[in-house]
Parts: sequence; C-alpha cells; structure tokens
Amino acid sequence: MENAEENKFHIFHGDHKINNLHSGEMMENICLQSETSHSGPHDGACKEENFPVDIEGYLVQQLSDRTEGIQNISQQEQIEGLDARVWEWSRGKEGNIRSLLSTLQYILWPESGWKQVPLVDIIEGPSVKKAYQKALLCLHPDKLQQKGASWNQKYIAEKVFDILQEAWEHFNSIGQF
Repeated sequence: MENAEENKFHIFHGDHKINNLHSGEMMENICLQSETSHSGPHDGACKEENFPVDIEGYLVQQLSDRTEGIQNISQQEQIEGLDARVWEWSRGKEGNIRSLLSTLQYILWPESGWKQVPLVDIIEGPSVKKAYQKALLCLHPDKLQQKGASWNQKYIAEKVFDILQEAWEHFNSIGQF
C-alpha cells in the first residue's frame, strides 16, 4: 500500500505555494487560490473543464520539459568540453596515424578496451594497419553499444573514429603501407 505522504504535491500558483495536496484536493485548492486572489477577465477560469484531465500527468510533463531544457544546456556545454579535449589530443597530429595511435590512451576512457601501443611498435606498415584495426574495434559504434558506453564516450569515440579514418586515408595515399 502506498504511503499517503508519497502522493502529496508541492506546487506553486502565482506567488503562493500550495503544500502537500492530494491530487483530489489539488484542483479545488488551485481554484480557491485563484478565486480569492484574482478577479476580472479570468473569472470562471477554474471550471473543471478548463483543467487538464490528468493534472498529475500535466505537472510531471511540465517538470520534465523544464528539466530537459536544463539538461540540453548542460549537454551542450559538455559537448563543447569534449570537442576541446579531442581537438587538444589531435592538434599537431593531423594525418599522422602513428602519432594518433600511440597517444590514443590519452583520449579514451579506461574501460574502452584500448591497450597502449608504443610508437616504436608501429614503425612498419603492417603493424600500423594492425593497430589501426584494433582501434576501430574499440571505437566502432556497434561495439560501444554492446559495452553499454555512455553518450559522452560514444561522442568521443565518434570524433576519434573520424580522425583516425582521415589519418588512415592519408597514410594510404602517400604509400606508406
């Protein structure tokens, strides 16, 4: 059986806080607040047909919409931070697949599955290809989904994946493989 305290609400109406109302009392108290504090063009606005049928659902949706807006702002700031990290990692290494692969551990998270590859181990073309293929396995979106990666890990992986692909194309175009 649910605790009666769990079914109570704290809502605001104008400048008045309406505390601990059960959903059945809520509409009546909102109307009382409205009728005692306002008169004029909104007279009769508290008729039952003017309220949403599911006031609890309505309030939850309003809160959800506000929270989502806050999260979007926060997520945008996080994306900018992640972009800065990726840019800092790749700066000066554009097109240099060996340098990117040998420093990949600095941009990836510990649970990514990437094992550090020393630069001296990827001097030869075939060893570069092998390290590149291992990196793609760690960064591939399907693998990340299987591992349950967070959205920011997926975001970093996508950016790093693109950078490595460009560097690989450059590596192949100059015939080092």
